[in-house]
Amino acid sequence: MERKVIQSSALAEVGYKLELGNLEFGTLEVLFPSKALWRYYGVPNATYNALMAAQSLGQYFATNIRANFRAERVHDEGCNFGPVSNPMKTYIPCGVGCRCWCHTIVKSSEEKKSHGDFDSKKAAEIQKIKAQVKVRAEKNRIS
Repeated sequence: MERKVIQSSALAEVGYKLELGNLEFGTLEVLFPSKALWRYYGVPNATYNALMAAQSLGQYFATNIRANFRAERVHDEGCNFGPVSNPMKTYIPCGVGCRCWCHTIVKSSEEKKSHGDFDSKKAAEIQKIKAQVKVRAEKNRIS
């Protein structure tokens, strides 16, 4: 689907394609500044036109579109995790270079464990720093 670059801090690009055989409803595709690509289904043509004419596209989108239509986040082209190539949605390594958003999600219990260890180490470090700050504050306190 072809998208238009738009002037908005909340949305980067917007595309719209009418559903086959239907002149009233279509699919809205939104690329956010974070590079997340979402599709919204069953969006009336009038809603798309109102979005494109809105004074604040981000506000119109948040109020009238985001929670009102069925949506899905789109996987990058060639990602093995997408619904077409992998309907069971199980993790399959795509190989080097796949930059799809789904690869930023923790994939295995082993990774979860290592992330948990990192988090507990970080938490212990933070607690140690807080204790040091408290000791310094006590030393500097004027009675």
